[in-house]
Amino acid sequence: MQWITGLKIDAYVLINMRSFTGLVDALGGIDVTVKKALPIGGQQDCYPADNEHESICPDAMSWIEKGRQHMDGRTALWYARSRHNTNDYDRMRRQRQVENIVLKKIDLGTLLFKFGAVAGASSKLVRTDIPSGSVPTLMDLAFKAKAKGLKSLQLSYPVIQADNPDFFLMRHLIAEKLRTYK
Repeated sequence: MQWITGLKIDAYVLINMRSFTGLVDALGGIDVTVKKALPIGGQQDCYPADNEHESICPDAMSWIEKGRQHMDGRTALWYARSRHNTNDYDRMRRQRQVENIVLKKIDLGTLLFKFGAVAGASSKLVRTDIPSGSVPTLMDLAFKAKAKGLKSLQLSYPVIQADNPDFFLMRHLIAEKLRTYK
């Protein structure tokens, strides 16, 4: 990763998306604006149309409907990770959308009020080699980043080709994004 990004990586944080459901549930769910109805379950290709889900995708267990939806952890995970009736680029966009909603929902009040549930869910959610003595500094940094707003950089098609990535371009884009973020 260091060679690809051009960044020195001192530590890692691994997020287990399957355990993400517990965190979303501990937070009382999340509100998500769904751009396109997505089937839950099913293996056949299907193309949803207004109010015709059953006839178009008969093996779907249910649907995540278009519009503003309140989601529990299972639904949020399905929405964020599903490739059924969509593509990888949509999936990546939805995953970032859900992650950002969860990060915005976590504040000091939520952490204090729901500490037990959030801590229990988080113990399975994250694996890291960050020294525990660094946690207060990182928490302070996280709250500052939340206040400033998170920025992301998508290194995917059409800018970066997955089958022949331009690593020099990737490093340049990352450096430029970091320079303009400060």
